[in-house]
Amino acid sequence: MSYERTRFVLLRALGFVYTAAFVSLAWQVLPLLGAHGITPAAREVADMLEYARSPWRALVLQPSLFWFVPPSDALLQGLAWLGVVLSLTLLLGVSHGALLLTLWLLYRSFVAIGQIWYGYGWELLLLEAGFLAIFAGSWRTLTPRTRWPPIQVW
Repeated sequence: MSYERTRFVLLRALGFVYTAAFVSLAWQVLPLLGAHGITPAAREVADMLEYARSPWRALVLQPSLFWFVPPSDALLQGLAWLGVVLSLTLLLGVSHGALLLTLWLLYRSFVAIGQIWYGYGWELLLLEAGFLAIFAGSWRTLTPRTRWPPIQVW
């Protein structure tokens, strides 16, 4: 059994949800998490680094790229729009494992610094589905494998 339709629907639906999440983030990131936002991300990063005492320990506690690169407004906005572009790429059918991993890591990074704005359930569900989808993508070609092991579908 190949599950081609399952893969087709699953990965494109995930691309659609990632697109909605990143477009929403791109429009809201500066008013919420920017330097002059309601809850600045730089303060959250500083607090986490003080608590963890190193970026590597912070990464283990709460995975995020922002422990290594301070979140400036330009970086926040740029990574959000990069997420839009990459999720549209997934929506169009490119499903390389590295693309899926990058989308997951980008969104995970924003959830880690999102404070009260990312404490709702759907962000975690997107992260869970996105993480599992990493294994559905092909690491050899831009299109997915022709066969999935049944455990992945389950």
